[in-house]
Amino acid sequence: MAHDLRYAIRILIKSPAFTIAALVALTLGIGATTAMFSAVNAVLLRPLPFPDASRIFVIREIRPQAGFERTVVSEGEFLDWARDHASLEHAAIVGTPGLAIRLGDAPERIPALRVPADFFQLFGVVPATGRVFTREAEQPGHGDVILISYDLWQRRLGGAADVVGRGTSVESRPATIIGVLPKGFTFGGRVDAVVPMTLGPEQAAEFSSHSFDLYARLAPGVTREQATADLLRRVVASQGATPHATGVTLVPMQDEVIGESRTPMLILFAAVGLVLVIACANIANLLLARAASRQKELAVRTALGASRARVLRQLITESLLLSSAGGVLGALLALWLSDLLARAAADAIPRAMEIGIDGRALGFALAVSALSGLLFGVAPAWHAARSDVNAALKQECRGGSAAGRTRALAIFAIAEIALALVLLVGAGLLLTSFRNLRHVDPGFDPSQVMTSPARIPEGKYPTPESQRAFFRRAVADLAGVPGVTAAAAVNALPLSGDNSSGAMTPEGWPAPPPGQRESADRRAITPDYFAAMGIRLLQGRAFSGADDERGEPVVIVSRALAAHYWPGANPIGRRLKLARYAAPAPWITIVGVVADVRHGSLAQASRQVVYYPHAQLPEPGMVIVVRSAGAPGLVTAGIRGVLSRLEPDLPLDGLEPMTEVVRSSLLDEKLESGLLGAFALFAVALAAAGIYGVMAYAISQRLQEFGIRLALGATGRDIVRLVAGYGLRLAAAGITLGLAGAWLASSALTGLLYGVRATDPLVFSGTAALLAAIALIACLVPTRRALRVSPIAALRGE
Repeated sequence: MAHDLRYAIRILIKSPAFTIAALVALTLGIGATTAMFSAVNAVLLRPLPFPDASRIFVIREIRPQAGFERTVVSEGEFLDWARDHASLEHAAIVGTPGLAIRLGDAPERIPALRVPADFFQLFGVVPATGRVFTREAEQPGHGDVILISYDLWQRRLGGAADVVGRGTSVESRPATIIGVLPKGFTFGGRVDAVVPMTLGPEQAAEFSSHSFDLYARLAPGVTREQATADLLRRVVASQGATPHATGVTLVPMQDEVIGESRTPMLILFAAVGLVLVIACANIANLLLARAASRQKELAVRTALGASRARVLRQLITESLLLSSAGGVLGALLALWLSDLLARAAADAIPRAMEIGIDGRALGFALAVSALSGLLFGVAPAWHAARSDVNAALKQECRGGSAAGRTRALAIFAIAEIALALVLLVGAGLLLTSFRNLRHVDPGFDPSQVMTSPARIPEGKYPTPESQRAFFRRAVADLAGVPGVTAAAAVNALPLSGDNSSGAMTPEGWPAPPPGQRESADRRAITPDYFAAMGIRLLQGRAFSGADDERGEPVVIVSRALAAHYWPGANPIGRRLKLARYAAPAPWITIVGVVADVRHGSLAQASRQVVYYPHAQLPEPGMVIVVRSAGAPGLVTAGIRGVLSRLEPDLPLDGLEPMTEVVRSSLLDEKLESGLLGAFALFAVALAAAGIYGVMAYAISQRLQEFGIRLALGATGRDIVRLVAGYGLRLAAAGITLGLAGAWLASSALTGLLYGVRATDPLVFSGTAALLAAIALIACLVPTRRALRVSPIAALRGE
């Protein structure tokens, strides 16, 4: 084996062009595959970083009346039937607000969790220093403590040893740092702080606002089915004769965290695996073509006593050496690619922060390297070991052996073309879908709009009157900034990922069945919101300053809601009730209808929306929306100046154009189409190189034939037609197989597409034509050698 290795090294060094080409293909293939595996490993395979994570579930009530199959829960439901339940060892609800914290001169908004004390026992969180809070902190007036992340401790406080006990402010309220979360702590994404959730008498009576995820660890010996049945009995009993929930489901937390990322990640992993297979086929072609120049060498070794197995072992050793070198370089490339992928997918893939090369990923790279070496090495080695020794020694290499080698080359080239076309069709479908999404009308005009989160601290603005007064003054002052044409505020910005929905009762609509109710999205807005966002008013009027706390309750509804409840009729003057109002809820008059807005994503149909004046139902968590006459960045300084003057504790690090919000909503689709497109381009380049290699080898074997044809009167066009015809037959066979494979594989993309069918004929025909054109170019380039053949030299056998 040592002798084989030394000889293999010498052989590879003597053929630098071949060695470099093979190493480049292997490095890119193994590197990309390993990097993608690191993402699959971090997101889909690696257990969640909590003790006995397989017993942690997310509990959902099934509430079809709310428009969702599964819904989140309220504080009252958690305290009523989930906390201290016999089937659950621990349970906790989790809110994920952005908190304004002051650790320096200016406040900053950080990702945080608002949780009860049970959270730490449920997830086994042990602080790096300090302690966690107890149930006492959940009571009103006692939640003035905070745990900060290890990263925030190092980044903002320099890892100060006296961090525990240090004072800070959270939402403008004094708070004390009592601990530092363990290093690397995440909860589906970055978490910089954990604060107590208030669970006093007021929250215990709250059953209408469903805003929290409910997590639980099953008690020892309790199965998922038993816990589901026990919880359902408790839920129904707690709601009386007409329960709102029709069922309870327990979803493994691992599945909940992964969400809808599983399918696209597996598709991308399969795609990069195909790229590696194509790279191996390409290297196999190189080895087959290179074997022609080594036939005499191998024949001499065989004549001197080397057995066929000995020759086969030598050739496979060379392949494994080549794949091992490619594996090492690929692993180094994967280190960079995985880090790049983690940063690019931070907002698109759950647990993206955990993507990286670990022992499992390195083991995968090693296994892939060995498998690749066998995949591209065995067939060429077997073919070379079976060559005719006598013919090789006589330098008669153009007979059956050459023909067999040409057939093998053709098979590999056809396979490359077919696999490349499968990837090219998939990329074409995703890119077409992404293009369609970019041209979807969102129902508003994002150009020349600047947005800024403006959640005012409830400690300073505890009453509805103070919250109403702040936003009334804020939008008035912002409207006076030079260059601003309209200023407003809304509680949930379209395409931002935030939403608010609740029950409603339309007048004259049949009562829903027991346990069900009508529901719609709810938007609190200030009067100029539609003008600031460019949302069209279709009927009636917009809100005015008169629609305040002293005015008659009014709402504006979306076209989808009006068409659903009053089809073909005028909805102006109709009435409805909102659960947002305290009981007994008043009848509210509809005064306007506006165009539908895509809120959740551009791919989702517009939902039914009720807009109500913020002045009539104020709340502290709003988003400022400002439309300018020119570029939105020109009014940024003015917005900062107004907001910082009105509220110094308001973080202003979230200012961004609305066009950026729209762009961010397409990150998933952009990442998926971009990665698959890159894989497809690399595969096409390898396939083109494979066709070129086949044609170059085939031409080298037929040079004497071409010379004789030219001597007998054939023209250069005849030679080109002969050569191109052979190459195009290979391309046609590969494209035919590729179209069949793409037809079968495209169904996996159905859930990821928008505005294009998985079997779209335009995409299929366009990609096939593109690959055929590339194949034609790859065929014609090596024909120049055939046209330079001298008929006289060919007749002499030179």
